[in-house]
Amino acid sequence: MRIIHRLIAIGSASALAVGLSAVTADAQGSVVLPGQSIQAAVDAASPGSTVVLAPGTFHESVTIANPLNLGGSGRGTVLVPGGPTNDCTPNGICVVAPGGKVSISSLTVRGFGLSGIVGFSAEQGLRVTAVRAEDNGEYGIAAFGSHDLSWVGNFASYAEEAGFYVGDTEDASALLAGNTAVGNAIGFFMRDSRQGRVVGNSATGNCVGILGLDTDATVSAGDWTVTGNQVRNNTKACAPTEEAPPLSGLGVALVGPDDYTVTGNVITGNTPSGPSAFSGGVAVIDSTVFGGSTPNGNVVRFNQIRGNDPDIFWDGTGTGNVLTPNSCVTSVPAGLC
Repeated sequence: MRIIHRLIAIGSASALAVGLSAVTADAQGSVVLPGQSIQAAVDAASPGSTVVLAPGTFHESVTIANPLNLGGSGRGTVLVPGGPTNDCTPNGICVVAPGGKVSISSLTVRGFGLSGIVGFSAEQGLRVTAVRAEDNGEYGIAAFGSHDLSWVGNFASYAEEAGFYVGDTEDASALLAGNTAVGNAIGFFMRDSRQGRVVGNSATGNCVGILGLDTDATVSAGDWTVTGNQVRNNTKACAPTEEAPPLSGLGVALVGPDDYTVTGNVITGNTPSGPSAFSGGVAVIDSTVFGGSTPNGNVVRFNQIRGNDPDIFWDGTGTGNVLTPNSCVTSVPAGLC
């Protein structure tokens, strides 16, 4: 988990936001063909207009600094690294302080060194729908300091940090629904962020399926609802880094947040395949070692938690945590199942 890259990306985005000028073109829509510049079409688009990408492969990084709709033509529209470098490189699509809602849909972003899609200070909304974010170096789809997030029906695989990431946000007002995370370090990662819903997603083959983390870097983490998700077989092993201990075999991990509600999920087969600081179908632990706090007021109940190692793990810290009843067999400490 490369925090230094995250900080570099944030710094680059801040500089980019200062330097970009407003859109001046009058066009209400445009179509971009392979070999043409997506960036040129985005720069020429009027606020609120639509840029459509035809099927084919596009080699570039794209910055969106004004409200618009960017839509591909399905899985056949693919954005990969290449072309001239800019302040978004090595990310795929950067949404930077757009001053209105941005929608991105129906395309694939693949193989970028940092993020497939990343939003910085997208305070009036970032909607991402039917996007495949494959084999990106840091995050599949991510947002920092952004509000009114709606990420529905996306697929993220083999990101080194997280398939889906919401960070450093006091009021995310986020909906992550119907997404699939496969083979990432973390499937769904909410770090130092508040207020959102993780509903009806699938996380499988990650080191950690769903992680809520409080490091107290900007705001305390909490007020998320995690419900109706399939969190299965997250057995991948992640080696320790400067930021994190070794992790494997974690379904839903609440590391220091408050007021999470985890209910109605199926959490099965999450067992470590390598060394791990802790494991379990659901784990609730202190994050003060990361600069965070004890977990307080979290409610974990009415879930099917079976075949994990153990099904529920709690380090005994915090107050007001409710970890029963669930359909489970094993727990640390004993007596929670």
